Amino acid sequence: MKNKTSKITKKRARAGPSKRTRALVEKLNKESESVHTILAGPEQKLKKNAFENVQNDHQQDQRTKSEKQKHNDDLEKQLDLLSGMGLGAEPQTVSKK
Repeated sequence: MKNKTSKITKKRARAGPSKRTRALVEKLNKESESVHTILAGPEQKLKKNAFENVQNDHQQDQRTKSEKQKHNDDLEKQLDLLSGMGLGAEPQTVSKK
């Protein structure tokens, strides 16, 4: 009787995808990435710019407030000068006729 031994063979490496398949997969991946960026783009921009918009609005409000305050101060000075109080003089009384 012959001694039967099992022969251990190496498994043949599976052939990789063809160039055409690789190209199609890469094309689909690029398209899906672009679709994801298009869909996610506005939301990310809104989230990213939301804080900047709030900051810019606050800065603009502060500038507007300071400009209004300066304008009001100028008007008060003019009023004081017209009434004679701004130069250290006594306030003039308005006589009624």
